[in-house]
Amino acid sequence: MIKINNEFYIDSDSYQYILQQKKFNQIKKEEYFSTVAYLGSIDECIKEVMKIKQRRVCQKDLTLVGALHEFEKINIEMKNILNEIGKDERL
Repeated sequence: MIKINNEFYIDSDSYQYILQQKKFNQIKKEEYFSTVAYLGSIDECIKEVMKIKQRRVCQKDLTLVGALHEFEKINIEMKNILNEIGKDERL
């Protein structure tokens, strides 16, 4: 699996990419992965993570300006991840 961040990962089968979310079972005291979406490309997986994070921001009690600052943080985080992927491909 490909780690996007500490919460989201990408797996695949022969047909699609599978965006997975790491979760923790409080009763069993163990981590597990939950499927979030089946997507056609790595880019779509990254975009889906961005959408999820943006929806979480919308659920907070923020002003529009505050929400836009949070969206910018999400965009920077994802750009940094994509830049790291790009660096790895040049090696």
